[in-house]
Amino acid sequence: MDGKHSCQFLISKNSIAIYKEESTWTLSLYKEATEEDLESNHYLEMVGELIEKIKVPIIHCPYCGEKLEGELEIDRPLYQYIDYSKW
Repeated sequence: MDGKHSCQFLISKNSIAIYKEESTWTLSLYKEATEEDLESNHYLEMVGELIEKIKVPIIHCPYCGEKLEGELEIDRPLYQYIDYSKW
């Protein structure tokens, strides 16, 4: 990770991260298991366990609108969605 954007408008600092990898800024959204998730999914073992992760390359912060320095590399996938709930 080359850098991290600190935004005062982030909804939850525990489940959202905006950081720079090489020359591309990435918005990452995380979902962690709750007690309710544990009851409905036998693959999950503990509260706080990572269930889902979404990574999207960005050029502006979606919360404050600040333009982030760097480039949007189009040779990478536009987004990544990873579902850990069935592993």
